[in-house]
Order: sequence, then C-alpha cells, then structure tokens
Amino acid sequence: MHSGTLDVVNYGTGRQIASVNWADISSDGAGFGLFAGNAYTQYSDSTFRFSNTHSYIGAIGFAANYPSWNQASVISSGGTSATAGASFTPAVIATFNYNGNVGIGTTNPQQLLDVHGTMAAQGVIVSTSGADYVFDSNYRLAPLREVAGYIQEHHHLPDIPSAQEMQQKGASVGEMQAKMLAKIEELTLHMIQAEERSQRLEQENRELVERDKAIQERVERLESELRH
Repeated sequence: MHSGTLDVVNYGTGRQIASVNWADISSDGAGFGLFAGNAYTQYSDSTFRFSNTHSYIGAIGFAANYPSWNQASVISSGGTSATAGASFTPAVIATFNYNGNVGIGTTNPQQLLDVHGTMAAQGVIVSTSGADYVFDSNYRLAPLREVAGYIQEHHHLPDIPSAQEMQQKGASVGEMQAKMLAKIEELTLHMIQAEERSQRLEQENRELVERDKAIQERVERLESELRH
C-alpha cells in the first residue's frame, strides 16, 4: 500500500529507527530500501549505520536501488560493529540489475551471470555443438604444411582466436571447447594418415627386401652354374 506510516524498529529493543510515509520497502526513485541484520540507513543523510555494538558481529543485508537506481545488491559491512550508530560504507557482494543480469565482483554485469574473480565448482556442464563435422567425408583436412604456413604468418592456429583477441573480447567456453575438440579430431586424422603412410612404407620395404633377396639368390645360382 502507498498510504499511512511505516515504522522501522529494532525487534529486540523496540527502538524506532525511522518513520516514513511509504509502506513499500522500495522508494519513489530518489532513495533506497534496506533489509538487513545489524544495520539501518540514517533517514536524514542516507548513510548505512550499525544497529548495535558488537566486537565480533558485522552487518549484512539486501539494499534496493543500491549502488545505483534500477539495481539491488547484497551488501556487507566488511567489518564488525565497534559502535552502535557508527556509519560504514557497504561492500557490494552481488548486484542484481532490473534486466535480470547478476554481477558478482562487479556492479555493472553485462551477462546473465557476470563474475569478476575466481569461481570454484565441483562440476560445470557447458552446452556445445561438438565437432563431429571433422569426420564428414567432404571435410577438407588442411595439410600440415599449410597449417605450418598459417602459424608462421599469424602466430596462432587456424579458426582459433589470437591471444590479443581473447584478452580484449574474452572467449566463450562452449565455443572454444568445440574449436579445441575440432583441432584434436584433425590431429587424430593426421595421425591416422601418418600411420597409414608408415604401414605402406613398411609394406613396400618388405617387398623390396624380398625382391632383393630373390635377386641375390638368382645371382648366387648363376655364379654357381658358371663355376661348374
């Protein structure tokens, strides 16, 4: 509702913190709302302050329209509350934009989930197209000499972004996974071809050895007949 008075009080002591004429914890576009433990916002100057004095307890909460309009954030005091009523500048743990983007380590998320930092996970599933097309009969497998020429000129593999491009634009995990799988499959095909050439050369060498042996035996027979 948008009428009447909303009193915000400390649950334990009943101490009134603020009294405003809005019953929704948002704002009229000029301020922010806060759900928090051991914290409140000073109505007169919109500062964040500790509710109580604790040497081992900090403050954490959820702030609407913070740090900017059209955002909501999980915030933390980053330290304990040495003095009740002392102000603190909250650290933003996670930010939620009106468009659905979520940021961790950033207050300006550009993707549905934008993480600026290191993530740890027990498992990650990435949807990707795979690279089975490499095994199609009409796929052109570039000769290694051609690949070597490309590397010498561009200093990276064909169809793989350069280091500079990845530094500037980043790299899609799913797309890179498919590209790297394609390179592994191409390498496998080159190894198969190399093995087939090796087997042909071994067969030709055996045939040459057998032919040389037969010629040597004929020569020995002819020499033996001439001696007699």
